[in-house]
Amino acid sequence: LTGHGSGGNQTESPRLGIMMTYVPPDVQTPGSDESAILVRGKDAYHHFKHESFNPGLATAENRKMHREIMIRIAERTLSPREKQQAFGISQKLS
Repeated sequence: LTGHGSGGNQTESPRLGIMMTYVPPDVQTPGSDESAILVRGKDAYHHFKHESFNPGLATAENRKMHREIMIRIAERTLSPREKQQAFGISQKLS
């Protein structure tokens, strides 16, 4: 239900979107296991799991962390059909 300038998805494939939200470290999302990249300053609150950011090629560790984050997001956002299309599986992703 997010407003955007593109037309409706007329394909059988799910549409992917990118959203960036900038929040101060003291913000907390109750009941969720969110991750974030600290873009400046210090985090004295530790409400988010810290993602590492290393410019250049992703290491095996970075790719593993990214996949785990995407699976957590997919668990709470994708329908079983969309999980099948995105990951090739229909059961619980974790």
